[in-house]
Amino acid sequence: MSTSEEKDRAGAGGDVDAGASKASSETAHQDAKKASAGAKASGTKGSAAKASGAKAAGASKADDAEPAKTSRRGDRPQKVPGGPSSTLFKVVMLGLMVVGLIWIVVFYLANGKAPIPGISYGNLAIGFALIMVGFAMTTRWR
Repeated sequence: MSTSEEKDRAGAGGDVDAGASKASSETAHQDAKKASAGAKASGTKGSAAKASGAKAAGASKADDAEPAKTSRRGDRPQKVPGGPSSTLFKVVMLGLMVVGLIWIVVFYLANGKAPIPGISYGNLAIGFALIMVGFAMTTRWR
């Protein structure tokens, strides 16, 4: 009889549950062997200890069916289809932001009488709208 079986028998209260403790220790031992064989096949270190610890904690059998995920060091994100943005896109994007800024500066320098005299603070809204559209275009810039 091995020392682990003797400890199980002593902890279980003698011969009353000896059969159950012996079966559970054999199952845990077999699970540890399977985990170490799987770790050798996958090439990871420490997986056997983690797997046997999970089995001892009472993990379900469904966890065994799921293969371990491994990430390779050379994984790269997929390239986005399409090339860089055209020159026209960049010109329009930057142009809208600059025109919006100039619109607001002219409004303040003219004391609210220009660029469009009748709408007063609507000129601020137009300037900020131009800037926002240009800024929104930056999200599509490649």
